[in-house]
Amino acid sequence: MPSDDPAKCIIIREISDPNAFEISENELEKALERGCNRIIIEPKKLSDETSTWIHVGEFLVTTSMISGFGSIVSSLLWPKRFYTYVPLATISLFSSTVHHKLWEADPCSNYRVETFTKDNLAGLEPSKLSSSSVVLIKRSQLFQDRLVLIRTAISLLAAAFTAWRIFSYFRSSTPWW
Repeated sequence: MPSDDPAKCIIIREISDPNAFEISENELEKALERGCNRIIIEPKKLSDETSTWIHVGEFLVTTSMISGFGSIVSSLLWPKRFYTYVPLATISLFSSTVHHKLWEADPCSNYRVETFTKDNLAGLEPSKLSSSSVVLIKRSQLFQDRLVLIRTAISLLAAAFTAWRIFSYFRSSTPWW
């Protein structure tokens, strides 16, 4: 059972019980809400679901930032080729919004999935852990705040550049009628 010390490592063990998944899920939820620095999840199904959820959030952040940056660069390089930067800006805004609405409030968003190394298992006996275990390492709040700021700034800048380019193009071109 997890202790009250947030710096302590929590291990969610595999148990043989008909309600094992729900019990493990509740233990994980308590550990996440406490803000434990390191959480090791042994049950295969729970570790797979948790790591997938964290990877989805990281994918949304990466997609938002790369597509936003690509939109800004392509709008500077090819201002008349809307088909290059409009979809990228749209993808950036969409993935940033989805991340903000669905993922950012989840306590899992404060963690990253770590692979087994001697450093992240310091003080533990790796022989007692199962091979399917997942290690969650808590990110610093400063890192999280900066990531949100950068992601949002890139997405909004991409949208602003796109809107400005489209407005400038249609303002300077001859009417279509």
